[in-house]
Amino acid sequence: MKKLAILTNNINQTVLEITNYLKDKTYIVWLSENNNLLKTANDFGVEFKIYQEEYLKDFDLIASADFECQTDYKILKVHKSLLPLFEGSNPINEAIQAGVNVVGVSVYSINPYEIIAQYPIFIEKPYNYHKIAFELQIIEQILYPLVIEKVLNNEKFNTKTLMQQNSCGGNCGGCGGCH
Repeated sequence: MKKLAILTNNINQTVLEITNYLKDKTYIVWLSENNNLLKTANDFGVEFKIYQEEYLKDFDLIASADFECQTDYKILKVHKSLLPLFEGSNPINEAIQAGVNVVGVSVYSINPYEIIAQYPIFIEKPYNYHKIAFELQIIEQILYPLVIEKVLNNEKFNTKTLMQQNSCGGNCGGCGGCH
C-alpha cells in the first residue's frame, strides 16, 4: 500500500477531509513539534507521526495543506485560484480587485510545476468575499482528496469524478458542496 505524507502545521477541515476520504489508505500527517498541534490531532483522531524533511523520501506521495516547505521533493499543493492567475497569498482579494466572474481551485505539483486539476465557480457582483471564500473552501475539501487518490493510484484526474460525487445544480457546476 502506498504511503501518503500530509505536510501541515494546522489540523484544518481540509486535512480532516483528506484523512477521512483516504482512511483505507496509509496516511501520515507531518506536523511541526508544536504541542498544541499534537493535541489537536489527538482531539480529531488523526493518526500522525512527526517527520523531518530527510524522511520524506520514504513516502509515495507528499501533499501539502497550508504548509510552506522549501524542498526538492515533488509535492502536491492546493490553491484557491485558477492558476496561473492570482498566484499570490490572497488570491480571493486579487480576483475581486481584477473584477473576474470566474474563480476556482487548482491542485498542482511543484518540482516540476504542473497543474493537475482545476475546478471553477462563477461569482456574481456585488462580490461577497466570505461567500466566495466559503465556496472555494468546500470545493478544496472535495477536490483535493479525490486528486490525491488518483495520483496515489497513478490515474489521471477527470472533473467528471468530482461532478459524480453529488449534484446540487448550484453555480459551481454541481459538486454538491456549496448547497
